[in-house]
Amino acid sequence: MCVAPAIVYNSNTVPQNPNAQDFYQLKQQLQANKSLFEDPDFPASNHTVLGHDSQSNIQWVRPSEITSKPKFFCQAPPEYSIEKRSVLHSFLSTALTCLSTNHEALLRTVPSDNSFEGKLYRGLFHFRFWQYGRWLDVVIDDRLPTMDGKLLFIRPTTQNEFWCALLEKAYAKLCGSYSAIASRNLIETMQDFTGGISERYYLGSAVPVADACYETISCKLEKGSLMAAIKMNDNRGSSKQSQHSYSILKAVTIESKMFGLQTPVEELIEMNYLRSGTMSLPADCYRKSWLRIDEFIKNYDFVDICNISPN
Repeated sequence: MCVAPAIVYNSNTVPQNPNAQDFYQLKQQLQANKSLFEDPDFPASNHTVLGHDSQSNIQWVRPSEITSKPKFFCQAPPEYSIEKRSVLHSFLSTALTCLSTNHEALLRTVPSDNSFEGKLYRGLFHFRFWQYGRWLDVVIDDRLPTMDGKLLFIRPTTQNEFWCALLEKAYAKLCGSYSAIASRNLIETMQDFTGGISERYYLGSAVPVADACYETISCKLEKGSLMAAIKMNDNRGSSKQSQHSYSILKAVTIESKMFGLQTPVEELIEMNYLRSGTMSLPADCYRKSWLRIDEFIKNYDFVDICNISPN
C-alpha cells in the first residue's frame, strides 16, 4: 500500500485562519459527548448548495440514511466510476476520476483516517486542498444534499461508497457553495487536488506527429500525471462554448497505439468507440473507451495535464 509523503499542513510561513476547525480536536470532543458533527461553518441549507436562500426540495441526509452499510472506500485503491454526470460539476467528476488513478496523490487529498466504521465514526470527515502555496485541511459533516432520495450531484456506481460525494462537499465548502464549484475549471481543480503544475497540449498541431503525441502522453501517465482529453462543442444560438472532459487512464500498444479513457456508460454507447472484446485489451478495461492515436487526435481538441511533483 502506498503511503503519502509527509506534508506540512497550514505552514507557519503563510498567514492562517486562527479560527479554522481542527479535525482531531473536534473528533475528541464528539467522542467524549457521543454526538455526531453538525458543521456550523457550512450548514445544511439551500444557501450552501445554491449560494443564496430560496425554496427547493433539497433534503440533507447522512449516508447511513441512504444505505444501511455506508463505506468510505469499498476497495483500495478505489476505482471511481461515474453513474450520472452532473452538468454543474462535470469537470469535477473528471478530476475525481483522474485523482483516483494516482494512489499517492489520492492519500494526500483524502486522508486514510476518514471512516464510517464503529467508534471511529462521528459524522466528521476532512480533506486537504492546495491553496496559495500551502495545504489546507477542510473539515465537514457528512450530511449530503439529496433530492427524491438520490444524491444531488456526484454519484458513484457503487451505491454505498461515499468518498467522492464527501470530497465534493469539502470542495464546495472551500469554494463557498456547491454552485460556486462551477466557477472553477478542470485545470484549477486538478491543481487544488494535488498541488501540481498544469499544462495544456493542443492536438490540432499533433496530426503530423501522432507518434510523438502518443509518447508524450504515455510518458506522463507513467510518471503519475493527471490527464484528461477535452472536446469543445459549439452551442448554436449561444455565444459560449461548452466542453466535455474525459480522463485518460492508460496508454497501450497492441495492434496499434491506443488510449483508454474513462467514459460514462451512456456516452460509450453513443460514441460507439472500440470496446473490450474487439481485440486483446487489458483486463481492467471496464467502462473505458479505447481509441487509436489517430482517432484520439481527430475526436479531441486538447489535453489538460497536471504534473505532480515527487515531493
